[in-house]
Parts: sequence; structure tokens; C-alpha cells
Amino acid sequence: INISLTAETWADVITSALRQYLWSDDRFRQHVSASSVRDAREQLAPLLSEVLSPQLRQHLTPEAVICPAMIRKTPDGQDASGSDGNSETEILRRNPLSTLQRAPEDE
Repeated sequence: INISLTAETWADVITSALRQYLWSDDRFRQHVSASSVRDAREQLAPLLSEVLSPQLRQHLTPEAVICPAMIRKTPDGQDASGSDGNSETEILRRNPLSTLQRAPEDE
């Protein structure tokens, strides 16, 4: 039997509480439905403004949350905004909230 005990991180505690708070409001329980990347970002902006501090809104922008790679493609490879989904700039767009760490080399 393998038992692993790990403590929760502050990020886990805070995001759990934030999720519960957001679920208490009908607007945040609505399914995401947008005709384009722009439309999704326009819908998201006022929601972010309502729940995030100005300092956090500088980092957690609609552009950071909804990148073109998240948009479902049509059979011809187009997203709802009409841009070609095959470019690396769209597929590999870096989210400013993420970090990349190099794993140690195998010895």
C-alpha cells in the first residue's frame, strides 16, 4: 500500500473558496457561448472586473484567459473568428500566468 500525504497549497485553498463564491451567482454558472474569440473576451471582461482586484486584473486579462487555441475548430480548420488555427502563434500562445521550468537532466 502506498499512501502519500501532502498539504494543500494556498493556491488550492484560495481557488476552492473563489469557485464556491462564483458558483453562488447565476452569471458565473452560465455556460460559455461565444461566436468568436473577441465575443468571448468581451463577455469575460466585465466578469473579471467584478471579482478581481485592479492589481490582479493587470495579469489575468481576457486575452490571457481566452487564447485562440481554446476555441473549437470547424471542420475546415477555422475558429469562430475566422482565423486559421494552424499558426504556431495561436497554438503555442504563452499564458502570462503560467511558468515553465526545466527538468533536471538525467544522469
